[in-house]
Amino acid sequence: MTRSEAGPVALDAWGQTPSRTDLPEAERLGLPTLPLPVQMPAIPLHLVWHQRYDNGHAHPWLHEQAAQTVQALFHR
Repeated sequence: MTRSEAGPVALDAWGQTPSRTDLPEAERLGLPTLPLPVQMPAIPLHLVWHQRYDNGHAHPWLHEQAAQTVQALFHR
């Protein structure tokens, strides 16, 4: 018998992901979601790159685009 013939499998596993980014995918896949039972502090996000990229034209633009995207996702 193959795994697909065995039917559903229950796992004792869980994961924690940001609901703003992952809730739509969980709903699409039919995965159950629950709020955390405790209040979690905000996690700081940092963009870091090597200093040799500070003087180029493309890298500062790319870093700004990444920063704006993260801001839009997590500060709604």
